[in-house]
Amino acid sequence: MKICMLAANDLINDPRVTRHAKSLANNGFDVTVLAVKTERAPTIEFRDGYRIQRIGTAIQEKIQHVVGAVKIERRTRYVPHSKQVGSPKPRGIFRRLSNSMIAFSAFLERNLQMARIARSVRADIYVSNDLDTLLAGVIASKRRGRLIYDSHELWTDQWQSMPHHLRSLYYILEKSLIKKTGAVMTVNHFIAEELTRRYGIATPEVVLNCPDVLPTDLGAKPEKRQKKIALYQGRYVAGRGLETVIQACPYLERDVTVLFRGLGDQEHKLKELAANYNNCRFVDPVPMQDMVKAAAEADIGILAYLPTNLNNKYASPNKLFEYVQAGLPMVATDIPFLKEIILGEQIGLVFDGEDPRSIAHAINAATREPLLSEMKENVKNAAKKYTWQNEEKKLVQIYEALM
Repeated sequence: MKICMLAANDLINDPRVTRHAKSLANNGFDVTVLAVKTERAPTIEFRDGYRIQRIGTAIQEKIQHVVGAVKIERRTRYVPHSKQVGSPKPRGIFRRLSNSMIAFSAFLERNLQMARIARSVRADIYVSNDLDTLLAGVIASKRRGRLIYDSHELWTDQWQSMPHHLRSLYYILEKSLIKKTGAVMTVNHFIAEELTRRYGIATPEVVLNCPDVLPTDLGAKPEKRQKKIALYQGRYVAGRGLETVIQACPYLERDVTVLFRGLGDQEHKLKELAANYNNCRFVDPVPMQDMVKAAAEADIGILAYLPTNLNNKYASPNKLFEYVQAGLPMVATDIPFLKEIILGEQIGLVFDGEDPRSIAHAINAATREPLLSEMKENVKNAAKKYTWQNEEKKLVQIYEALM
């Protein structure tokens, strides 16, 4: 049976889609993934039994135009609301509407281009990953029973800066398209319940973002190391609470160091903020396939997502289960899914993500004995439960039911 998966990125750093494709290939499916062409990736690639075809369009130029406009607007001097006079200037309104039109036209262009190529694949089942490929999936699949929608997050709620009219447009689009699918899956039950509430669909299947099981000796630490390492591993982007983690550094015990490993557009800002703290360090990121092994060198993991929007509130980060497979207890923001897993499995502590002292208190407590050793034992049990090998069974069942 032939499967065509659609992804709106270049598939270099998308563990969910790559695991999904590999599992289908391992179970005898003929899998093609259509992704976005970028300079860092080849047009055609064969990986773990499946084929990747990357599509290049004029969309990159349009996205760069929007990004540039946003950066210029962010650099503009802030004027307090109390000092603003009159209604917004026509130029500002026009700029926002213009950027929205560019963003939506880029969205349509990607989907129409993907749909055209996807139809030529002549797949038995199509898979749209997130809303930004759902239109393409609906067009390519032609009929409801041939399309699976994998909603990795609440896509319409990701960006606070998205204009209301554009968010409403995407919401209406998702509401219409989601009912044309044969099956819907997502990453946790909170998002599944929200999709059901919004769109009146049957509750989506949940396939967790768990990594593969790796060797159990990953957690070996240097015997003579005096410092405890609290690790954040991932992207440096807004809404992850990373500034507040750095602000917690003055309140940490003397034997604790916060280590950042990743990349992102907030990197320069974070490094500037951390410059005055000797107990905060940055190291280069590692390839996607090495993230669990690299994380195992730390003592605890940090997840500081802020509930700045509904998507963040219900977040199900890949790094949660990567930390588990790396043998790390963790400290995390007190938000629903993180709290449910971490406290339910007794593998960490939660904190107030807007309070540096609360973060420091959690890190300090989690790195003390005997609690640290107790949590590490609990992580070993959780690591047997939260594996891609277990989630893969759910994934295959979804396809079998659709067939």
